[in-house]
Amino acid sequence: MQSKDVSKLIVSLLVLAIGIKVITIIAKGYIQQPVAGIPPELVGSLDSVGNLFIMGIGVIILILLPFYFSKRSEEKK
Repeated sequence: MQSKDVSKLIVSLLVLAIGIKVITIIAKGYIQQPVAGIPPELVGSLDSVGNLFIMGIGVIILILLPFYFSKRSEEKK
C-alpha cells in the first residue's frame, strides 16, 4: 500500500464522518415533534450512535496517520 492510497483512505473516512454528522443533523431537524410510531428517544439514540461512529472513524484515522507518514518517508528515500 502506497502513501497515496493511505491518504485517499483517510480522506474518504473524513468524508464519511462528515456525511454521518450531516445526516444526523438533518434527521434531528425533521423529527422535532413526536411522530406517530417514532418516539423522541429514538432520534436522540440515532444522534448518539452517529457520534459513536464518528469517534470510531476518528480512531481509525489516528491509527492510519503514522502509517501514512511512514510510507511517505519510505517513498522519499
